[in-house]
Formats: sequence, structure tokens, C-alpha cells
Amino acid sequence: MDTLQPSHNVYLSLGSNMGNRFEHLQNAVNALFEEVGSIV
Repeated sequence: MDTLQPSHNVYLSLGSNMGNRFEHLQNAVNALFEEVGSIV
């Protein structure tokens, strides 16, 4: 029997003055994946 894992909502916010925002966001998503697993 599968058990459900509790879910959490996480919001990432990047300022417009931080250079390559997409790259920073991708790096944050990658770091989260390494720590907690799949992100939907």
C-alpha cells in the first residue's frame, strides 16, 4: 500500500536586477531536486 507524503508549496522569487534570472531559477530548482527529490 502506498502512503502519501505531505506536500509543501514553495515559491521562488528572483529580483529583476540579478542578471540571468532563468539560470538562477534553474540552479535553484536543481538544488531543490538534490535535497528533496522530484519537483512537480
